Amino acid sequence: ANDLLAPSDWMVTRKFERGVELPEDISTYRLGVLQACTDKEEQINSINTLEEFILFDNQVWTETHLVRHFVGDNLPDVYGPETEEKIVILSGINDLWPEDPTEEPSKTFVSRTL
Repeated sequence: ANDLLAPSDWMVTRKFERGVELPEDISTYRLGVLQACTDKEEQINSINTLEEFILFDNQVWTETHLVRHFVGDNLPDVYGPETEEKIVILSGINDLWPEDPTEEPSKTFVSRTL
């Protein structure tokens, strides 16, 4: 969580030193990271066996993505409307954090289900 919050820590300092408000998307993201951290800590603390930990750290998810269509050289790719599903293994510790509003969102991602 600290690594995810560090890039925007200067905004928090600026708020307290100079009264400049954080952008709403950054404030929402930071609160989401802190809540996700609390949730992950609670989940980890409830684990009683090695098998439970392995399952927590190796979660099988199904992701749906728009199909990417190559149109041609010097033309932008087109996405969808067709979709494809991918099985991914995600860590309950290192993955599944809120989306950083400063990063470019995926052009193909649609959804993820457990």
